[in-house]
Amino acid sequence: MSLSNKKDFANLLKKLTKPLLKYYSKNDTQLKWGSRKVVYNQHIVGIEGFSRVLWGYSSLFTDTDEFTNNPTTKAFWFKTINGLINATSTNNTKYNWEKPENYNQIYVEMCSIAVFILFNKDKLKKELSHSQISDLCTYLNRINDFEFSKNNWQFFRVMVNIALLSLNSEFYNENKMLESLETINKCYIKDGWYYDGRANQKDYYIAWGYHYYGLIFNYFVKDKFPKWANLFLNRAIEFYDSYKYFFNSKGCQIRYGRSLIYRFAVSSYFSALALNNIYPNGIEELKWFITKNISYFTNNKNNFDSEGKLNLGFDKKDHTFLEEYNSNTSPYWTLKTFIILALNKNNEFWKASIKEPKWDNIKKIDALKSIIINTKTNEKYLINPGQYAVFNPKYNQEKYTKEIYKTSSEFKVYSKNLSNDLELFISKDNINFSTKKLPQTINLINDSVVSEHEIEQVIIKTTKWFEQKSNTIFIKYEFLNIENDIYISIKLKNKTYIKKTINKENNSILIPYKI
Repeated sequence: MSLSNKKDFANLLKKLTKPLLKYYSKNDTQLKWGSRKVVYNQHIVGIEGFSRVLWGYSSLFTDTDEFTNNPTTKAFWFKTINGLINATSTNNTKYNWEKPENYNQIYVEMCSIAVFILFNKDKLKKELSHSQISDLCTYLNRINDFEFSKNNWQFFRVMVNIALLSLNSEFYNENKMLESLETINKCYIKDGWYYDGRANQKDYYIAWGYHYYGLIFNYFVKDKFPKWANLFLNRAIEFYDSYKYFFNSKGCQIRYGRSLIYRFAVSSYFSALALNNIYPNGIEELKWFITKNISYFTNNKNNFDSEGKLNLGFDKKDHTFLEEYNSNTSPYWTLKTFIILALNKNNEFWKASIKEPKWDNIKKIDALKSIIINTKTNEKYLINPGQYAVFNPKYNQEKYTKEIYKTSSEFKVYSKNLSNDLELFISKDNINFSTKKLPQTINLINDSVVSEHEIEQVIIKTTKWFEQKSNTIFIKYEFLNIENDIYISIKLKNKTYIKKTINKENNSILIPYKI
């Protein structure tokens, strides 16, 4: 499906979501199918489904022609309004949503409802009675009364409060919002990069989380909070220079980190820039990232089930690498990229052509202590210093601690011992093997990525660098404080590269990885 003008993007959104209409509950408060078990209950799964379609439709509802004349858009509007009334009513509580307390998934879903309010406050004030608005605001205001993760989730409280400010300021809690803004600010590193709550956690949540919400904040309340808005805007612009290296010429991102089932949500950051009419390296390049990334996934039939719903996977249905929080409705987080539908149909974005970016051969990213290699065919290789998600998501090591991640190959995890590509395994008995977890140190020294890990009480110093002449990434392992023989194994390109014994006299190994 070709993507160029606003109608193209709107039609794609409707194509992606129309199959969901029949899965709303009778009272419209729930949207779900199947019964896949996740870490939250099925009631919350239904709230998630209800809310995630709003990432796409909140902006489309602002289009008068779509809102007035398109049956699919009108159907989603009706179900959204009816669902919000029934879910939050204090007069008839039969269909009410669960009232969240500490650390509840519902706070995640409140964010899209907040964005829906921000884009459509005038329509809502006409559609809802004063008491219905009060009920909705009372429910959302729970986010100010309870605790949740001090990471990208803090932006959910910020988004909800600026939505409350616009709809009914009596519920707005500036102190709580400012508290969250300060927490967010403490996560900033430099060069546009944040960490996601913990210093070792840096992945796509920086793009589709921190910068996406920061740019929405700038769009709606830059006049009220110019200091914060300007801060978020400038950081988002800085981020562009390194983030553009995460994509190949097909528009596919480096297959790295958790939540890969959100697919083209990775380009929602670019859409949020366009929403603000910000084009760090030209409008044609920015539009290229959005259209290519969306098309990479939506033109692949393997990403959809027989009804046209997004399945759980990346390039195809694949439940192997899913997170414990991935329900059947979770993939619709990807609709965040459609925020550009808030742009007027005459906006220059829709008229612009696309232009493929120019990438340098090597990009050093000091905030990540990483290097990205761009090949002659514009495939990308991330030389990874080693991160580790402390909350330990499923297949944590496979998602964060491999030596190299790339755009071109399928993301694979294996349950069989010693099977994972580009992952060092170490053992003291040659039977039970362990691999890297949280690094002790990571550094970017000149043109090398250097890290230290401890496995089985052995310190492993890993140094990685790229040699352009031979087109090779070198991986050097040095094994320190060895008392007795240890055994190592590593696979390259899914073939066993080496399996050998390491001792005091033979305590290092150099591995070439040709790209």
